[in-house]
Amino acid sequence: MSESIAWRERQALAALFAQLGPDQPTLCEGWKTADLAAHLVIREHRPDAAVGILFAPLANWNNRTIAKLAPKFAKNVAILKRGAPIWSPIRWFDGQVNTLEMLIHQEDVRRGQPGWEPRDLAAIDAQLWLLVKRSSAFSNRKSPTQVTLATPDGRIIPSTGSTTVVGEPMELLLYVMGRTGAARVKVEHQTGSS
Repeated sequence: MSESIAWRERQALAALFAQLGPDQPTLCEGWKTADLAAHLVIREHRPDAAVGILFAPLANWNNRTIAKLAPKFAKNVAILKRGAPIWSPIRWFDGQVNTLEMLIHQEDVRRGQPGWEPRDLAAIDAQLWLLVKRSSAFSNRKSPTQVTLATPDGRIIPSTGSTTVVGEPMELLLYVMGRTGAARVKVEHQTGSS
């Protein structure tokens, strides 16, 4: 059985954390690498605090738990590398629930560093495109501004909006997930005809 994309990305992210250390910037506003590692551990190992990720009234509990765990960076990296505990449904459905999370957060760390370059992700292009489709459907529902997403090779996710964002699937995924400043995309605005 081959390793899932989520598992490979998890291992690469853990190695990147270990290489960079706890005090490096990320694309997650206000978070250093130690904070992001703590977030990932909380998500899989602290359901009491993880609820605050999605449920705003408990966000302060989640933030306090991140602040408490962030100084334990090396331990958090080791926990992240092992994955979710055996009792966690996240472990059973790792590929389904963690592919997007691990891909995006690895880019949050990579692109937070000076001199980063996009990775060659051609081997997982089809899976990335599927994630773009799923994520764009969710984000377009929540956003007042609809955008059409397109790849340079002609794949398209249409919308009713007048803006088209063109890029490789990973770049589109970053754009859809709110990392617009770090996504290497071309934004094209259509003008109305008279």
